[in-house]
Amino acid sequence: MSTDHTASTRDHLLEVAGQLFASHGYDGIGTRAITTAAKVNLGAIHYHFGTKEDLYLASFRHVLQDFPDRSLSRLYEAFIAPARSRAQLAQGILRVIERLVGGLLAPREPRWHSELLMRELARASSARQLLVDELFIPDHQVWLDIHRRVKPQGTALEAHLWAFTHSAIIIFHLSVKDPIRQLLGNDGDPEDQDYLRQVIRHTARLMISAVGLPLPEELR
Repeated sequence: MSTDHTASTRDHLLEVAGQLFASHGYDGIGTRAITTAAKVNLGAIHYHFGTKEDLYLASFRHVLQDFPDRSLSRLYEAFIAPARSRAQLAQGILRVIERLVGGLLAPREPRWHSELLMRELARASSARQLLVDELFIPDHQVWLDIHRRVKPQGTALEAHLWAFTHSAIIIFHLSVKDPIRQLLGNDGDPEDQDYLRQVIRHTARLMISAVGLPLPEELR
């Protein structure tokens, strides 16, 4: 089997499995149903991924890789690590939030990407702990590191709550778009670029002000 064919089969299986996981949940779909839908033999999951859990995690990583600026550790190195003043730290936090919130909330296809994310957050599956260990905790730890650098006198609980701020806003906007649209009426659309810019600005103001940093000029 050629390398190109192997990669093509793996990518196709990943795409089909991701859609099924998004629609039915991790525990709601079996490996036979996945391989049947993908039109591949039953051994393809083991060959390309190992186990069903490994396939599920690969689907989740595939979703996150769709957001080019999603790596929080990379964003930290680009915008927080070089900061030498409180004003630069505030500017760095703004740039991180622009890429995190903007990357996750921007309208994009395929739709199953955001549906998979929301399903896992809303309904715990048997793979939840794997996701927490490999994806959620590392990102959260970076936010805690940022908080310690900006506000070293802050308590551990304060740092956790601060780190939850952007996550809460992202989850809210991903999970209840239709109610948000109804609440906004003619005042905005949750999938409109101007609305997204305002959400980013609001999130950045909250997080920057909460740690006592000066607001960048563009947020005043």
